[in-house]
Amino acid sequence: MTYTPPAEQSVTLSLNAEAYVNLGTDIGIDFTNRSAFTIEGWFKFNGLCPDSTLFEKPGQFSFKTRGQKVSASFVGQPMPLETGDTLNTETDFHVAVTYDGQTLSLYVNGLLRVQSSFSFTPPPANQNPAVIGRDLQAYCHYVRLWSVARQQDEIYANEWTYLTSGTGLQAAYAFYEYPAKDVSPNDRSLTLMNGARSEATAPCLLYAGTAYCQPLQDTDVNPGGGGTDDYTILAWIRLQDLGTQQAILCNGDLNQQSGIVLYVDTDGTVVGRRGSTSGASVTSGSTKLQSNLWYSIGYTYAYDSGSGSGTQTLYVNGVSAGSGTAGAIAALAQGDVILGAADDSATANQLMNMNGYMQFLSVWNTALAQADIQQWMYHDPTTETSCLANYNFSTPPLAQDLVDGNPMALVRGADLVVLRTIPVSDGATEQDVLHRRAPPRPQKRFSNARMVGMPEPTEPYRPAEVPNADNTRAWVEHFARQLPNSLPHGEHQRLRREFQTAVDDAIANPEPAFQVLHEFDGDDHVLVLVTRDGHEEIFRAARDEIDDCTVWKVRLIVTVLIGVYTVFGPIIRAGPVTNWLGERINTVGFWPQVSAIFNAGVTPNSFLQMMRLLYEFGWITTVGKLMLAQLSWWDVAVIGLRVASLLVPGAAALQVAYFLAKVVYSVASVVTVWNERPAGC
Repeated sequence: MTYTPPAEQSVTLSLNAEAYVNLGTDIGIDFTNRSAFTIEGWFKFNGLCPDSTLFEKPGQFSFKTRGQKVSASFVGQPMPLETGDTLNTETDFHVAVTYDGQTLSLYVNGLLRVQSSFSFTPPPANQNPAVIGRDLQAYCHYVRLWSVARQQDEIYANEWTYLTSGTGLQAAYAFYEYPAKDVSPNDRSLTLMNGARSEATAPCLLYAGTAYCQPLQDTDVNPGGGGTDDYTILAWIRLQDLGTQQAILCNGDLNQQSGIVLYVDTDGTVVGRRGSTSGASVTSGSTKLQSNLWYSIGYTYAYDSGSGSGTQTLYVNGVSAGSGTAGAIAALAQGDVILGAADDSATANQLMNMNGYMQFLSVWNTALAQADIQQWMYHDPTTETSCLANYNFSTPPLAQDLVDGNPMALVRGADLVVLRTIPVSDGATEQDVLHRRAPPRPQKRFSNARMVGMPEPTEPYRPAEVPNADNTRAWVEHFARQLPNSLPHGEHQRLRREFQTAVDDAIANPEPAFQVLHEFDGDDHVLVLVTRDGHEEIFRAARDEIDDCTVWKVRLIVTVLIGVYTVFGPIIRAGPVTNWLGERINTVGFWPQVSAIFNAGVTPNSFLQMMRLLYEFGWITTVGKLMLAQLSWWDVAVIGLRVASLLVPGAAALQVAYFLAKVVYSVASVVTVWNERPAGC
């Protein structure tokens, strides 16, 4: 059984040099008699050559790129129709050409760029096969052929959608499927030629040579450090070769009586080890890994105080691969976790270096059961209370612990890459199919910019939940459970009372500190920020380029971002930052960049930059929850609590109350916008 990692982003068609797709002659559209048609495709360009073929029926019609321009022409047409410079190698593009029997039109990202009506003699029939590609450096998600001239609103509404039917749909060549195929009812043939191939993409961390990864400021992540503490390690890895011992995670020193190491042995078996080389408790799994395949690896330890011993169990792809008895080990004062290697004081170096890839690794303070391990193979554990760390390597350019936002140090050449591989074969398992992700849909673009890191909502929107006595009480109890046990006697109850007071005050006075209003100015949409100090325009876009629903989404995102800024703004505006929370944020480099962004003014571009920053520092988890059909007061409260309690140590726990009260205070403005969403949006 072959598995794909959780963040396998997509399967796409890779085209380069002379590679192309042969579609044969049966394509369902006719270029010889002025019949209507539409040709559209979704591409990501790796290079922009002077003359590259997107689609062509040789001797009749061609649809091409010429540098940054898109071009289309019939054979015998007086002059090719051509856009201005619109393409780049940074983002995905949807391109389309339509012909209604008189007018040829070109569209880029759903917007009409140029059109022309002209007289010409239709080209003669021939038996040349139609092709996709040639001299084209690009990845292609799909190409669709229609025997009708699609209208702009139809193109715009469906450019990032995977259609399989519709009036006039003659072919829908789905390169996001493996193997590639026509998913229209006509099921037309295609053949990949001259090196054209399907590729699966998986963003991950590459270890090679002596490279390894070091979590920063995560000394509280200390699996096995208590000597008898329960723990679980879950990881997604792919080794390039076997024959050497390769560490997945090490906590401690190979030559001390404390610490643990999870590694793959020379024969491909997975091994869990507690303690030093002399007298260590070692358990080896029975399953042998193969090189160049993805595996989900699990390692648990459960201590039984009655017997004075425990059991360590190994899992491969969610199935137990072996277990063994293991006793207590010496305690480790604080975590010293490294990934992809193991510390060895005898040589003052890192040994057991991994040669391969890692996408996720999570550390838990409990021994998960097999059913739980199978669940968390493909689900995000970041907000689970027992998950201490969730090291994420699937969102370049930053590797980080999603639980507390701490970045990761990539040492000696460890590098974030996008691994491209041949997809799972025809015998793909149901598990593979369930968890392979379609390509992420690019956002509609506005103000000549594109939102980064925010996927389109994939579920229906829900109205916000109103705070009440029951859920506020539950929230306070949730807060109390997050406080560290090391606080002095009586401090728990005092902080609990402080927090209850802060929540009660915020809920009793929920007036928005700001509002983002949607207005119209002639032919433009305008968003206006209104605060107690006045108002200012923060966003403007032409009404014919953006619909009400998209403006509402922009408005919601802007409101959430201002809410985040409201929460943390006082810390920065207070002058010298001396409190722990402010210092913590500055340590990870967040606020200096925020200040630089907003110093240039509150503009659409500044908010887009802010979104990128939130994404790169892991704070997009909060914003993403709000956007992905999860906006309820309870969601905001629990997520805010999780962020705050992990950012702030016990000594500064009073700041948690202030932080969370401000979160709740800001939510009033978000709820206002949420409940004003357009019908059908």
